[in-house]
Amino acid sequence: MDDKYGDLIIFDVSPKEHQVFSKKVCEILGVKLGDCEVKKFKDGESDIEIND
Repeated sequence: MDDKYGDLIIFDVSPKEHQVFSKKVCEILGVKLGDCEVKKFKDGESDIEIND
């Protein structure tokens, strides 16, 4: 991958098995697909934890 976009990372909060499109976009742009996890709370709030 070239470093065309510097430290740009794309995060997709979809389940891993549904990230085909975002993986292809990252491949085309030459950027990294970041690792993150979505946690849902009982009150309806969401928390996105970035693992990179």
